[in-house]
Amino acid sequence: MKTLLIISTATCILSACSSNQPQPATSPQPAATSLQVQPARRLFASGTYVFTSESHIAFNTDTIKVAKVLSTATTYQITRKTTYQKIICGMIGPAQVLTQYCTGSYDAMTRTMFLIPSGYRLLYQKNGALELNEALYEKVE
Repeated sequence: MKTLLIISTATCILSACSSNQPQPATSPQPAATSLQVQPARRLFASGTYVFTSESHIAFNTDTIKVAKVLSTATTYQITRKTTYQKIICGMIGPAQVLTQYCTGSYDAMTRTMFLIPSGYRLLYQKNGALELNEALYEKVE
């Protein structure tokens, strides 16, 4: 029985090695894994987003600039500039400007950017807008 097994193994090896069939020019490609099949997650869109509100007592313009930090995959530099103008007796007062700088960490699974150190949360909407504290910021550039 051992002899039959050795002879059949040797025959298989010799027939595979002496085959005259052409060999493929490239190595076989690995099978697709589940990571390759999944669609790519949407990255956060860098740019400028604006929210404007107006009431009988004030004008408010809030601008958020989002810029990707090139050395990392999910880190962004955020600049938020808020301009506020009071309306007193029908006259628009001087603009008061507040500028804040922070870093954001984006989670593609939840489409959310967490701002550090403020703790605010920016939600990236499917239509390309941002949501911050229930205010929708439209992308302008």
